[in-house]
Amino acid sequence: MTDAKLLIPVILGVFFMSEAGAELISGFPYSECFEQAAEDNNFDPSFIAAVASVESGLDPNAVSSADALGLMQIKWPLTAKELGIDKREDLFLPCVNINAGARYL
Repeated sequence: MTDAKLLIPVILGVFFMSEAGAELISGFPYSECFEQAAEDNNFDPSFIAAVASVESGLDPNAVSSADALGLMQIKWPLTAKELGIDKREDLFLPCVNINAGARYL
């Protein structure tokens, strides 16, 4: 089992709905995007950041073999289109991808 797979239960248990979520991601890449997506979708920002960290290693240009794209690994084209994203390249925009991923959660 990889280190990332070992961390998932810890991440979910510690960060989901934590009161200090914004403080935990202060200085984190794309923290303003995580904070806005959390506010818009009623999540703790550290939870969304943890998902992105596990999904993409925080690489906004990540592309999986299944054609999942960006930080939150949104599948193109079906899932993206369900989330209102019509342009593949928009999934490489950090805030667009993070907000879509938070809506999907």
